[in-house]
Amino acid sequence: MRMESETYRMAVSRHFDALREKDDGRDEEQQALERMALEPRQTREFLKNLDGQPPEVQRHFYAYLLARGKTDAFFADMERHLRHRFYEAREEIKAVLATLTQEPEVLPGLFRLIRQTDEGWLAGELIHLCLSFAPEHLAGAVEQALGSRDYLLQCLGIYLAGQSADPLLADVLIGFYRKPEGEKLDRLESKSRDALLEASAKLPPSVLRGWLSDSNARVRRVGVEAARSRKALETAADLVRLVLVDAKTRDEAAAALLVLEEAGLRLTPGGEGAEGVAQLLGQARRDAMEKVIKGLARQGGDAVRQVALKLIDFVASQDLLFQARRMAVEDRVPAVQKGALDLLLARDRKLLLDALVHLAEARGTLAPDLRARVGEIVEQALTPDEREELRRRVEEKRHRRDRALERYSADVEWWRDED
Repeated sequence: MRMESETYRMAVSRHFDALREKDDGRDEEQQALERMALEPRQTREFLKNLDGQPPEVQRHFYAYLLARGKTDAFFADMERHLRHRFYEAREEIKAVLATLTQEPEVLPGLFRLIRQTDEGWLAGELIHLCLSFAPEHLAGAVEQALGSRDYLLQCLGIYLAGQSADPLLADVLIGFYRKPEGEKLDRLESKSRDALLEASAKLPPSVLRGWLSDSNARVRRVGVEAARSRKALETAADLVRLVLVDAKTRDEAAAALLVLEEAGLRLTPGGEGAEGVAQLLGQARRDAMEKVIKGLARQGGDAVRQVALKLIDFVASQDLLFQARRMAVEDRVPAVQKGALDLLLARDRKLLLDALVHLAEARGTLAPDLRARVGEIVEQALTPDEREELRRRVEEKRHRRDRALERYSADVEWWRDED
């Protein structure tokens, strides 16, 4: 075996010398070296001879080997060789590998090298190299890795897609996230979700909007979380649509809209970021839209009820405003009650006064923030005449209640008088 290795080493050296020296016949020498490069158990010897060759020769044969290597043993030998090259001539080997970014066929081989190594620093160097490839080339290799059913390769593909933050890579990862295949599906799904959310910080808003309209509920849910964490006002109409029609993501979408409001969205007709919302609501049949919004205001979760109140402002009808008045008085969530009061303040001051009469009577039992909001409205938003009407109606209601209690007390105590 030693004689065979020595013979191989000498033959490779001879061909490399001829490749450098000949002007004619270089193709023959190169083809001979290509045949020898892939001989079993000779990878390390070939790479040792490759080290001292001109950069263009090294580039060609590294590309050739990475594109055609098949076995784990081959990639183990190449990983060991590259590790030593980085130790001995870091900048030189980095410069050679950097020239491979125009050779997309090497990407699957680079992926297998990353999978092979236990050295985090080497994996980092190779990952950085992979991310230097054109997105259209990297996307194809990532898609191949995700479909390999090899867990480590799939994890690498997920990581690269997240780090690239490119729409092409995100689309590939979304396709995998819709229907992942392989072992440890729970982990793959979790890693994919995390990678998508990481990428979403740099992706165009149009990509997030695509996720929000995806046919897969899990993808829509990722879109909602991405829109919320990024505070993407451009997604407001898409989130409203989910609140209206998608029971699976309704609560999350409503919560995201409230976060967007804190970031500057104004869910009112003509408000900042609300143009798409007005257009969306205007396209639907008014009676159908009113029915949906009324149902959400009655039966939705806390965030959904708050959003429903804001949507009433776009399609206000007397029926919906009566619903808002009921929510201002009867809802048990102060944020919902405050939202209802604000809506009535803008849309129907008569119903606002009705609600304030009930709330003023129960002033001592109101939550502090709701009591403060009621006080602000009374002191700052009502006219003097409205404040006087409110005072009068509260007093009248209090007197009626006191008289009713007196009559009730007299009826209950009648038997005492017979003695």
